[in-house]
Amino acid sequence: MKKVITAVAVMAASLLQLCAAAPEAEDNNVKALYLKYENNPAVTTVYVSSAMFDLLRSMNIAGTIQASGGDSTDVDTEELSHVFETVSSLTGLYILSTEDQAVASDMRRDVKVDGDYVQLMKVKDGGDKVDFYYKSPDGKRIVEFLMLADSDEETVVIQFESDSLTFDDVARLAAIMAQGE
Repeated sequence: MKKVITAVAVMAASLLQLCAAAPEAEDNNVKALYLKYENNPAVTTVYVSSAMFDLLRSMNIAGTIQASGGDSTDVDTEELSHVFETVSSLTGLYILSTEDQAVASDMRRDVKVDGDYVQLMKVKDGGDKVDFYYKSPDGKRIVEFLMLADSDEETVVIQFESDSLTFDDVARLAAIMAQGE
């Protein structure tokens, strides 16, 4: 679980080095959660806007990395290209993380996983729990992917938004991330 969380956090941190923007207030579960906790000193928050993903779409980052080559990386450039292709289809990314158990309890209560969400997977390993949910308006496209990770040490909420993410994209990204473990 921590490897998955770390991989997503590293990806988000890399994206934030390129550009950062403030979120728009919309009626959305995780956006509302983000706005509620963004100024809480016990919560680490990350937001990547649609403008950032537009920037990624306009750049050929994978091609640039491949062209630079060098021995400093052992990254499979074809896999990297798939990752950036998938990531560039996103329209928003929210990450909230806290080690404060009182705040974590409030965050868990505030996350509303109602009838619009479909549970994709649930993992429990000792005291660690990870739940994956998605929303799909047509059974083909994923408009929201939500991960709730909870352990004795930390609670993390990650939400990806997209208008063109497919189940194949999610499976490919998960497979690539699993290879890194």
